[in-house]
Amino acid sequence: MAHLLLLNAVPTDYDNVNFIPYPLLYLKSFLNTGGHSVEIIDFQLGKKKVKQFKNSLMNKPDILGISIFLGNSVKLGKKAAALCKKISPNTIIVFGGILATLNPELILKDTVTDYVISFEGEMTLLQLSDNISKNKKDINIPNLISRDNLQSFPGNQRPQMNLDNLLPISFEDVADEKYIIEANKYGKRGVSLFTSKGCPFNCSFCYNTTYNDGKWRSFPVQWVLDTVNKLVKIYNIDVLLIFDDNFFVDYDRVIKIMEGTKKKGHDIKWWAEIRVDQALSISIDQYEQLYNLGLRELYISPESGSDKTLKLLNKNILVKDTLNLNKLLSKTKVYVTYSLMICVPGESYEEIMQTIDLSIKLREENNKASIWGINNYIAYPGTKLFDKAKSNGFKPYDSLMDLNCRFDYRAPKLPWSPISKTKQEMISIASKFQKSDKIINSLPFKQRIVAKIFRFIFEFRLRNRIFFPFFDFWLFKIYFISREKLFNIKMRIK
Repeated sequence: MAHLLLLNAVPTDYDNVNFIPYPLLYLKSFLNTGGHSVEIIDFQLGKKKVKQFKNSLMNKPDILGISIFLGNSVKLGKKAAALCKKISPNTIIVFGGILATLNPELILKDTVTDYVISFEGEMTLLQLSDNISKNKKDINIPNLISRDNLQSFPGNQRPQMNLDNLLPISFEDVADEKYIIEANKYGKRGVSLFTSKGCPFNCSFCYNTTYNDGKWRSFPVQWVLDTVNKLVKIYNIDVLLIFDDNFFVDYDRVIKIMEGTKKKGHDIKWWAEIRVDQALSISIDQYEQLYNLGLRELYISPESGSDKTLKLLNKNILVKDTLNLNKLLSKTKVYVTYSLMICVPGESYEEIMQTIDLSIKLREENNKASIWGINNYIAYPGTKLFDKAKSNGFKPYDSLMDLNCRFDYRAPKLPWSPISKTKQEMISIASKFQKSDKIINSLPFKQRIVAKIFRFIFEFRLRNRIFFPFFDFWLFKIYFISREKLFNIKMRIK
């Protein structure tokens, strides 16, 4: 039997919103069936987990599995691996997840890891654990990458898992109140959930085209219903945030899940992602049915207010589709939050302004519409748009710290951008205040006043193209940076 320590190095964000680390729970269920023991540690839960991590390393685990993506998780994951080599040098370190799949060579180059697991890690980590428990030296395992076999990647790739027999998961390692998300627009206690993997669409900027091979695979409906039962029992939830990349690929399946939850006696309000074209195909009567089943908000990524940029992103929609959808949704009871993107490779100043104009128009034409953000493009290796980024002067990542960036207040350096990095950040921060009247009016009185004041200020700036950083920008920039520095002090790994 091998003993594994699985670490989610992704820290809490500046809103203190924490998401249940489902990938590690999937891994644990597989590893337990092989007789291996697994401990999960999640850095989202704060400083106490750093102390627990150090104490767990003292027990000399056979394998340390680390999951990272962008931002502070890069720094924390790298330091966690170094600490492991110091305290328990014989522990085998393995990095996995999206970044490990998109850029395994960078992780092997810039950390003390022994291996990287590309794509899905369940069967690969189980096989590695079996070998260790049997003292086998053979490491010719599909999806397991070392410095020796990096040149052959992505050879010896394991086929995607069949999810029909997905194992049940346990929440004993994550039964913590800090995973509760306050969704005060339509509920009080929410948590995240995945019901599928991947997306069948082929957006040129999205990691899904590589990480999930452009495919969508659904978890069995009964597995989803059983998992919802556990979430209700453990967390006493009344809201579910479905973080599938595309929940509505199979509309009939969505209805089965929502109806099945109702039949179990759970009064759940739902938040889920959907594409513009999918949302347009749903009728007013169907939206009424979805609302009665608990749907309260849709998250939609039209991305751009420029048809030229949409074509480059391979979204297969036009700007008019987004506007038509927004008018349709304004006639329903469902909230909608839009995500937009600027500074795509080759995008002009005017095309960026078209996206800003779209964000304002969406909110004006639907009093239940909000903007999650006008985010800055991040170049993911392995995506179709990455080559265009390189042809526009983007230098491939040389260090993991190059990926210590965010979509908003710590924007990546984009050599082709027609606006400065500071202006990119200003636009992104300003967009965070483009909330609907419905949402703002649901806030406590003091927060409501502040939200209305800054929405007025920032929308005035966006409308009039005033991107110079005045006090309002620096107020929030300093706030975000200060929180991040305090967090780094609190989460110091040494």
